[in-house]
Amino acid sequence: MIKDNYFIYNSDQRKAFLVKKIQNDHLYFSLIKYFYYNPGTYDSLKGISLRLGLNQEIIKDKIDDLLKVGILQSNRSSEGEVYLLKKQKSVLNDFRKALSVIEGKNQLD
Repeated sequence: MIKDNYFIYNSDQRKAFLVKKIQNDHLYFSLIKYFYYNPGTYDSLKGISLRLGLNQEIIKDKIDDLLKVGILQSNRSSEGEVYLLKKQKSVLNDFRKALSVIEGKNQLD
């Protein structure tokens, strides 16, 4: 279970969040796929925006949402704040499940 100042997210809530965001916003879909298929990625906002061809200001809020639900984490480096996929097994399973739902391979549960 992930807890921040406003929300508590369990695995089912995180999967539902992912599916909703992937279905309704291509920018979330691009970010989620980027981190899912590159699980070792450790990158700055600028680096992510350059690799995906997206505007930094546009994706910042989306990255913040992914941080809030416990999908991404941020760390400080000599280059500033960097983002990476949480390596928890439950997060990776939720990613896989949400992407399979979108691709029509499975149901959410």
